[in-house]
Amino acid sequence: SSSNFWVTGGGDVISKGPDMDVRAFGATCNGSGDDTAAIQAAIDAAEVSGGVVRFPIGDCRITSTLTVDSSSVMLKGSGSFANTDVGSTTTKGTTLSWATGAGGPIVKFTAIIGASNQAIKRVGVTDMNFECAGYANIGLQLVSIQYSIFHDLYFRNCTDAAVDMNTVA
Repeated sequence: SSSNFWVTGGGDVISKGPDMDVRAFGATCNGSGDDTAAIQAAIDAAEVSGGVVRFPIGDCRITSTLTVDSSSVMLKGSGSFANTDVGSTTTKGTTLSWATGAGGPIVKFTAIIGASNQAIKRVGVTDMNFECAGYANIGLQLVSIQYSIFHDLYFRNCTDAAVDMNTVA
């Protein structure tokens, strides 16, 4: 595995740990089945010392919220509709698809609120599609985070909001 990092305009390192490929944890991202447990396992592994959770081109089906609650974790897809040619019918990149009834959010970044009440830092998501399928209420929820990067994201069919930002869990 290789080490990767992104640096914000202020010089903060986003992720300096190893790559965690979701397929190594059992995700297929082939549009069938449930990839939730495998993807969450990759996220949990990245949370130990920071790292990049990498997703292949494909449709990763999610049936419960994926949660990131530690600093220095980056979720990196393989492209989004945001950088697909206008009018193209070709599906490109990585899609996280909500595959169950009402619920969501699909992904939630949140600090574990306790005595210190600290935010998580140096996290982000890049190059990914969020398909709420008319059931997930939120694509991406951000609670108590700082110094982070989110770009090349595309959201569809969220019932409440594509992105929800809060300072309290």
